[in-house]
Amino acid sequence: MNKKSGELAECYFDYMAMKNGLVVSEPRGDSAPYDRIVEWDGKLFKVQIKMRSSTNSVIKKNYVLAISKSDGAAYTPKEVDVVAIHLRNEDIWYFVPIEFISRKMRVNPKKDKLDKYKNNWDVFKN
Repeated sequence: MNKKSGELAECYFDYMAMKNGLVVSEPRGDSAPYDRIVEWDGKLFKVQIKMRSSTNSVIKKNYVLAISKSDGAAYTPKEVDVVAIHLRNEDIWYFVPIEFISRKMRVNPKKDKLDKYKNNWDVFKN
């Protein structure tokens, strides 16, 4: 994902989060391991936003995602609470708690073990 695509995904995330009643804050600079802080009812979540749009990343109806920092290291629960994955071609969001994230993931929008996180903005409200 290039920088411009990432910025678009972050803007879309902001819009959708606010539309769902969440408060969104952005850290200053690029040094934080998360892209946004989401607040609901006084509770804060550190959110890393990932977007996949290229058909080159689709293998057997699965979107292949690299969920790692720029140095290839995995995110830790101290750094990120939720990974927001946007499949742009499908316009589907997944909000996956960091405990269920691996550095290489496959997501199938038709049927997947991550379905409970699909378009589930309530993950921030529980």
